[in-house]
Amino acid sequence: MTSMALADVAAAWQRDGHFQVQGVLDMSRSRALLDEARSFETEAFDRINTAVGWKAHREGGLSSAQRCRAHRAGPALKAMAHDRSLIDIVRTALRSDIIVPTRMGYKYYRAGDFMAAHRDDFKCTVTLSIAVTDNLGIMGWLPELRGLSNSALIEELSQRGDFPQTSSTMPLTQGTVMAFDGFNIPHWRSPFETEDLGILATICYFALD
Repeated sequence: MTSMALADVAAAWQRDGHFQVQGVLDMSRSRALLDEARSFETEAFDRINTAVGWKAHREGGLSSAQRCRAHRAGPALKAMAHDRSLIDIVRTALRSDIIVPTRMGYKYYRAGDFMAAHRDDFKCTVTLSIAVTDNLGIMGWLPELRGLSNSALIEELSQRGDFPQTSSTMPLTQGTVMAFDGFNIPHWRSPFETEDLGILATICYFALD
């Protein structure tokens, strides 16, 4: 990315809490992620939370009901997470000298799978969503509630539900990398509507300064 583009990324992060990462996911890497994710599917573990409502965690995260399957990252996704050009983009956006990847893996969605409105834990200063397949649609989120306390957010979501009605959505288009403030902004995936397997890769970075 050019210095001007990097400046735009930093401004977008401060203003909007998200930006699209350019230039780190070519066709070869996209294919490698797809092949890796598919090879792990039969070993994926269930991610099921049937709790009603929301649970605030001491470190600041907010969990909620979900149903999908998941698998930890393999060599292809780990290589992307440690890609120097990607790290430099994220570091510039955060205006941070040191960031480290803390979490990475794949999520698998079949018809009816979902993640209710939640916020990521404190290890996710920035969350990257990578659409591995072409059927993921959109992610819902409420950027206007960025930074709201957990108690205030639970009160808000109690009125609006697991999947709030909103015009704020983030497209998850195959081959794109979306970075967003998942620790501070509530977000969700409405029940998956297609029988075909949907695969989302995620990477979280934590700023050490």
